[in-house]
Amino acid sequence: MATSPELFQGIDDDQDDRSSLPFSVDLTLTLRDPEVIRELLAHDEGHDREQYAAAALRLGILALRQAQGQVDALAVRNEGERLVKDVQHALNSHREHVDRSLTETLKNYFDPNSGHLQQRIERLVAKDGELESLLSKTITGEHSQLTQRLEAHLGEHSPLMKELSPEQSAGFLNNMRQTLEGELKQQRETILREFSLDQESSALKRLVEEVTDRNGKLRSDFSEKVAEMMRQFSFDEENSALSRMAKTVQTTNDAIHKHLTLDDDNSALSRLRKEMLKLQQEQVKQSRDFQEEVKVAIHELKAREEERKLGTQHGHDFEAALYDCIRHYCAEDTLVERTGNTTGLIKQCKKGDYVVTFGPDHAAAGCKVVVEAKQEQNYAESKALLELEEAKKNREAEIGLFVYSARTAPEETELFKRVGNDLIVKWDAEEATTDLVIQLALSVATALSTRKNVERNMLAVDFNDIDRAILEIAKQIDFLDEINNYADNIQKNSDKVVDRLRKSRKSLQRQATILDEQIQELKHTVSSIETN
Repeated sequence: MATSPELFQGIDDDQDDRSSLPFSVDLTLTLRDPEVIRELLAHDEGHDREQYAAAALRLGILALRQAQGQVDALAVRNEGERLVKDVQHALNSHREHVDRSLTETLKNYFDPNSGHLQQRIERLVAKDGELESLLSKTITGEHSQLTQRLEAHLGEHSPLMKELSPEQSAGFLNNMRQTLEGELKQQRETILREFSLDQESSALKRLVEEVTDRNGKLRSDFSEKVAEMMRQFSFDEENSALSRMAKTVQTTNDAIHKHLTLDDDNSALSRLRKEMLKLQQEQVKQSRDFQEEVKVAIHELKAREEERKLGTQHGHDFEAALYDCIRHYCAEDTLVERTGNTTGLIKQCKKGDYVVTFGPDHAAAGCKVVVEAKQEQNYAESKALLELEEAKKNREAEIGLFVYSARTAPEETELFKRVGNDLIVKWDAEEATTDLVIQLALSVATALSTRKNVERNMLAVDFNDIDRAILEIAKQIDFLDEINNYADNIQKNSDKVVDRLRKSRKSLQRQATILDEQIQELKHTVSSIETN
């Protein structure tokens, strides 16, 4: 780096003679200070950066020389602090003085009671004050300056009024009237010339000539058009539009008459009639064939029905329908098993057609109801009870349900009957309205099973509501039998049937609700005991 000796001008006079110094000194530096590097990189490389580095070096040398002097830095700092405090104190005193002076001055001028400004404003705006006197002198009054000025410029004898006066021959209005009259006269003459027929170049004359010329051409063209139109609507002209239309209508009429007549076998109407007659004959034949097929099918169905009623197949159908009905009214966790073809606990004994086992979430969990279905003639009730007793032992059930077929049940058999833990009902597999008997029988069997389960678990539960509900269900089912008797003479006893059916339905729904509530309470009690 080359250092110019001009940068060191101003060094003390006691330095060595400059003539003994070299013209320049080559200096190569390796810099590691980030701040110095940043400042140097801010200048362009070359002469600019070297000049900046030389100046910085010179300032550093001068600073080092100053640091080697006899100045006591601590004394300077203390003296500076004292000087700052004195200046601060003087400034505070001056500020307080200025505040007091400013406050007093503002009060003298702006005090609402005694301020100079308030007094001056009152003198200006007070009645008969300076402002009112000035306005009166300048604006109001006959002798005011404004009145005199307006009178001079707008008064009767002012130059403006003289110009606007119609009496002045050289006035503005008189000149404007004369100018307008001259222009209007000239325009009137021009318009009259344009609407005069005496002037060959007038607009009216040219319009009349143009209309006359166009009217002649229009009449000629109109006559030609009317003649052409008359030719088109004349029957005398063979090629006229009316003649062609008449020919077309006649041709169309002949074609329509040809196709819509029954005298011609090839006409469209004749062919349509033949097709319709053919289709009608085919439909009659198909209808007769279908009737014969339906009659044969009905006869076969009746024969099969009679055969099924007389044979054992009807009994199997009755048992299958009963199983579907029981399965429909049982809960999802309740198991319904077909056991009519399997032996039970008793050797070689197949008593008990179905076994209903309540699920683990039921209040009567694990309890079984054995169901026996019979469709046999003259099967006494006593025999049914004995068979139920044997079926309960064979299937380890505590509740028995015997279902008579309504077609083969003895006449004295009731629609619903309870004998202890056994239930006897009468049900028609082909009459959906009797499904209510199966539903109620299952509800009563569920209640009895729940009661047995509770007694077995030594629970102290009040069974009065359950007993009353079961008795009410039995009573209402007897009413259903009564309804069946009413139905035999429906015309005579229709009102009784409707009333009894409504009452029975309402009572059965109420008792079924009571049973459900009691069973839910028992289920909750059993769950609590099992938890404890």
